[in-house]
Amino acid sequence: MGKSQLTQEMLEKIEKHAQNKYSFKDTLHGLNISKRLMQDERVLSAFEKGLIKLYISMKATGASDDAIVGDSAITIQQCLLWAEEYRQSIQAAKEKIEYKELQATKQFSDLE
Repeated sequence: MGKSQLTQEMLEKIEKHAQNKYSFKDTLHGLNISKRLMQDERVLSAFEKGLIKLYISMKATGASDDAIVGDSAITIQQCLLWAEEYRQSIQAAKEKIEYKELQATKQFSDLE
């Protein structure tokens, strides 16, 4: 990866690892990223973005904060902060899930 060059592709991989519930340390190890980049703002931001997306998707399915904390690298403090900050995104994700479920039920009913 050369000195501390971070490509957009690498930042997206970091974000994806966070969404897949890898810890920050495991993400850096798995992607062969130098420890000196653990403090790089772009790396931290990409990882946090992934955690935020994970939080929104888990919250949208009705998971409690306790379940989210127990199942990921997200802290209770982040849950409390993000619940309010991303309330609209969580609601939109819930509505999308409900719509998809409604469409699936409708399609199934139409087959009968």
